[in-house]
Formats: sequence, C-alpha cells, structure tokens
Amino acid sequence: MISQLRRVGAVALLATLLWGCATPRDRDFFSDDGIVVESPQRLEDGTYRLPVGFTTAMAHSGLEIYRVNARVDGREIVLRARYGLVREGPDYDGSIILRDVEPGEYQVMYCDRDGSRHPVAVVALPE
Repeated sequence: MISQLRRVGAVALLATLLWGCATPRDRDFFSDDGIVVESPQRLEDGTYRLPVGFTTAMAHSGLEIYRVNARVDGREIVLRARYGLVREGPDYDGSIILRDVEPGEYQVMYCDRDGSRHPVAVVALPE
C-alpha cells in the first residue's frame, strides 16, 4: 500500500514538473542580455527571417526552447518563448519567419504571460 502511494506521488510530482516546464516563460526567465535579435533577412517569397537567440538566467538541466510564438502588432514584433523537456526535437530552429509584414523599422518586444511587454531590440526590415 505504501509503495503504491509512493508511486502515485512520484507520478503526480513528475506530471507537475513536466507541466510547469511546458509553459510560456516570462522575461525574467532570461538573462539581462539573454534575448539577442540579429539582422533580418528578406527571403525570395517576400517573407522575412529574423534570427532570435535566447539565454536563460540560470542553467535548466533538460529544458530546451521548443517554440517561439511571434506576431506583429502595429510596428511591434511581439515574441513569447516556450521551454520544455527535450522531446523528439525542438520546433524552434533559431529564427522566426514573418509573413505579410511591410518593410520598415519595428520594435521587438518580449511578452510575459500577463501581457506586459519588454523592449528587446529595434530592427529594420529591408525592402
């Protein structure tokens, strides 16, 4: 009976840890200079490739970035990263693709779960 309770407790703890790891992360999860935006590139189909690198504030054994959600809101490019335990492989390859965006200057922002935004960089999407 006690061994069954221990197993149930271990499974519940593991499920809680996995769920906590698979959530979007707030800006304070990353080091002060931990979100690095490189120069955007215009691709042949008219979309833009924007390389964005992430460095966490502390080492997280087994956690890996697997998705970055990006959207354009006016002249802001709003990002939110999801981290989780290593699965079959991350979906995030180190850059985001922006579609249906006009050339020009944009402020890159990081969005926390509560909706607050933090400035990261200013980029110019070339014509």
